[in-house]
Amino acid sequence: QQGKAYSSLADIANKARNVMAVAFAGYGITEAVGAVIKTADAMTELNARLRLVTQSSAELKQVQMDLFRVSQSSGTSIKDNSEIYFGLGRATKSIGTSQTEIIALTEGIGKAAIVAGASTQTFKAAMFQLRQALESGVLRGQEFNSISEQAPRVLQAIGEGLGKTTGELRKMAAEGQLTTDVVLPALVKGLQSVNKEFDSLPTTVSRATTMVENSFSMLVARA
Repeated sequence: QQGKAYSSLADIANKARNVMAVAFAGYGITEAVGAVIKTADAMTELNARLRLVTQSSAELKQVQMDLFRVSQSSGTSIKDNSEIYFGLGRATKSIGTSQTEIIALTEGIGKAAIVAGASTQTFKAAMFQLRQALESGVLRGQEFNSISEQAPRVLQAIGEGLGKTTGELRKMAAEGQLTTDVVLPALVKGLQSVNKEFDSLPTTVSRATTMVENSFSMLVARA
């Protein structure tokens, strides 16, 4: 089913790519160059951050390839996913979470945003709070409230992973029990249901267009 969905999404992406090519052709030289420069700057900045959470050039390249792969398979933004990976990479550095696990978490969290229908800015704000909480070692207070309000599907995944209700999670947060080493395994487990929900969603032109934007970003980054 996932292969079929990806094929369908790729078909839509090809159509979106043709539409965008026509639109891009209508750009003036100044606008076209400006778009390339803006994208190149954004990717350079993201790659610089990824270097901070990878150990070698080979590992950095692998992470970039994995992020592109999961972004294209789900139609989620490689820029947003890179930000999520960077945050998780920093937050989990002290507990030795593997690159494969961080990629899986990144993919699941990105899909959770689509399943929940969250706006990009709202979800980014919640992920910033989650990163801060995980880096500090415990999820509670303002960070917990932010995720509860702005990324409820992520909080639900934590609850599913722990077998707890939102109310029980709130109590655990107040008592300082939602530590990084508790939250991360719960997320890994709980996000499995998010993946199933995501696979049942219809393909959209918006997600297909994001795939085209991802390809353009990678093309510019490697130029």
